[in-house]
Amino acid sequence: MTGPGAGVAALAEIPVGMGPEGLAFDQGRGRGYVACSRSNHLAVMDLAGGEVVAQVPVGMEPIPVMYDQESDRIFVADARSDTVTVIDAATLEVVAKVPTGEYPAGLALYPEKRKLYCGNTAGSSVTVVDVDRLTVLGTVPAKLGAGSLAVDVARGRLWCSNFMDHTVTVIDTGTDRPLAELKVGEYPCKIAVDPFSARGYLVHSLAGAIGVLDLEDPALIDEIPLGGAPVGISLSGSATRAYVADRGHGALAVVDLATRLEWARVKVGSGPGDVVADPDGDAVLVSNAGSGTVHLLRDAMTRPPAPSSGSSPHPLVGQRLPRFELPDMITGRLRTSEEWQGKKYLINFFASW
Repeated sequence: MTGPGAGVAALAEIPVGMGPEGLAFDQGRGRGYVACSRSNHLAVMDLAGGEVVAQVPVGMEPIPVMYDQESDRIFVADARSDTVTVIDAATLEVVAKVPTGEYPAGLALYPEKRKLYCGNTAGSSVTVVDVDRLTVLGTVPAKLGAGSLAVDVARGRLWCSNFMDHTVTVIDTGTDRPLAELKVGEYPCKIAVDPFSARGYLVHSLAGAIGVLDLEDPALIDEIPLGGAPVGISLSGSATRAYVADRGHGALAVVDLATRLEWARVKVGSGPGDVVADPDGDAVLVSNAGSGTVHLLRDAMTRPPAPSSGSSPHPLVGQRLPRFELPDMITGRLRTSEEWQGKKYLINFFASW
């Protein structure tokens, strides 16, 4: 297979409930978990069978999900309930409700420190939770729109994306105190950290790009253009690729981080929001908020896809340009194509809404 989706296969599209958002893998059980924000439940997916096997009621408007293998618990942040619902993964029973700040919309797990961090979007803060005792350890100040979080084990830091403040808060995970605020461009939606290098990646939905962060000397240092409206990002287990949920195009974009080139773009459902890659395999999950489904895909690419070949040109290619006329926006006078015959020119058709 060649072309924009070469090497990435869609294995299943699983109906899960209304408004699916945050995703997590449970590799030991072959499961996937997704928070259905409009159905107020966690959907448990059997990935081999491509079906939902359970629905666990949680709080109001659940958005992010985390699975902790050591405690065998699932953590779901309920944005409109200001809580984290804790679920026993073996029994699928709710074991606790942990209070957070206002409108928790982001989660990050630091397994070695046994901490769960929760980004409180309306509360401009991050709640720190003891994963084993299920108690609140403290609250870290951030900025408005604090949501997406990423743990940086190599530097002992937490990176908090502040969507409304256009910044990233850098937090010391030893003291749980902020170290710095970085200006990173407008509306950073989601952040991911490469555990093998000093690089982080931010998706900017309005700019249609991935911002590249230097994690050692914190700064935004580069940008990878994508187009569309990217809102979710996840790195492969080897951190060689970025998987980006493009809500604008209803697609999953696969970006090679060494060359910073897009290797594939695969159509998924309506309104893709979150994406998560299996850290030990080639599976990728994408939640489609508009379709109420989760796409399960397999990335089997080992090299850049070959360019498409054998496609026929459009029938108008090579034909004479038909005569046309358009009003001059300054003078109002009609201008015809004959005035520029034999010359190169650009016509901009601008639609305002």
